[in-house]
Amino acid sequence: MIETAEEIGIEGRIINVSSVVHSWIRREGFNFNTMLNPKNYNGTDAYAQSKLANILHTKELAKRLEGASTACYVSLSSKVIGVNGKYFADCNESSCSVLANDEPEAQKLWKQTQELMHSQLH
Repeated sequence: MIETAEEIGIEGRIINVSSVVHSWIRREGFNFNTMLNPKNYNGTDAYAQSKLANILHTKELAKRLEGASTACYVSLSSKVIGVNGKYFADCNESSCSVLANDEPEAQKLWKQTQELMHSQLH
């Protein structure tokens, strides 16, 4: 994506959609392994954890690639050129939960996702 942007002179953007529901998850309730193999599955909790994971993943991806995160606004607006790794709600940059800003947790989730993908592909 970075190479293509340099070649064609147009900034690319990766858009991940999340939800304020991410803030329902507390640190002690967020466990990547539990999401994959829950003992007591709760659809609402699983959804909230997946939204938190979206934000953490996007923040880590932004550090690694250059990305940005309301879908049409951040895709098209010139006001967000150069903005990356931020959470937007109602076409405005917004605050996300403390846990969603936890860089070590984002790195841990990234690593566990890579390990899971590697184990499934090899």
